[in-house]
Parts: sequence; structure tokens; C-alpha cells
Amino acid sequence: MPGFAQTGSSSAPIRRVRSEQPAIAAFIEQGVARSETFRGLVATIDWTDGLVYVEGGKCWRSVHACLVLTVKVAGPHRLLRILVDPRRPQRTLISSIGHELRHAIEVLNEPSIRSNAAIFRFFSEVGPTARETFETTAAIRAGIDICAELGSDE
Repeated sequence: MPGFAQTGSSSAPIRRVRSEQPAIAAFIEQGVARSETFRGLVATIDWTDGLVYVEGGKCWRSVHACLVLTVKVAGPHRLLRILVDPRRPQRTLISSIGHELRHAIEVLNEPSIRSNAAIFRFFSEVGPTARETFETTAAIRAGIDICAELGSDE
């Protein structure tokens, strides 16, 4: 695909969902290996101009995972961050990451979202909730599907 970084002579894109924290990187790899839905989300992001970093951290409103509503532009890439509570059970953590990856796709599907104001405006329009947070049906569905595909925690 034109405009997207490629590795070597292969037509596969570079991995754009990443973590600098080994434990979280391992959860991402488990999600890819064990869940078709999770694998599809990662593959979709791999073909965008986004780089999505997943890190341990605290989210606003005491939720266990969140897409941080900031966009940094670095050359041709838009950088997004997902925060997760790494103390959650494996199944819950992987499905939460998948839920937030779906939100990242919602942003990356809109090329005009290149600022913090634009990402906030976007979610204000497509996913407002009564609790001054944002949610979409697609992200809820992704989390539920991933949870079911993972089965029970080991």
C-alpha cells in the first residue's frame, strides 16, 4: 500500500501496535495468537498511518483501560496511546486492549484527526455517554468477542 512503511521486500506492513513494557507486549502477542478478532484489529492498524503504544497506567474515571485522547503527529505517522491496568486478569486485560484498539481504528480511519481537539471532537460526536466519557458499540462488541474467543483465564 502506498504511503505505509514496509519491511524488507515483503508486502506485510510493520507492526504498529507496540509496547515498550515486556509484560504488556506479551499480552498483545497472546491476543494476536489466541483471538481472531484481536488479530484482525492489529492487522487493520498495521495498514494505517498510526503507531499505537500500549502502556501500563491509570485512566481517568477509574476505568481499567483507555485510549488517551491525544494525537501526536511525527512525520507521516499519527501516534496514539492506550493505557491499561496490567494487574487485571489476563483475559480481561487482553480484551480491554482489544476494545481500545477498536477505538484507535475509529480515529485512524479519519485522516483529518491530527490534533487533540480533533480527537475530542470526534468522540464527542460518535460516542458520548452520560458520564462524560466516550464509548462506541463497535469497541464494546470487539471486547466481548475477544473475551469469548480467549475462553477462561489459565
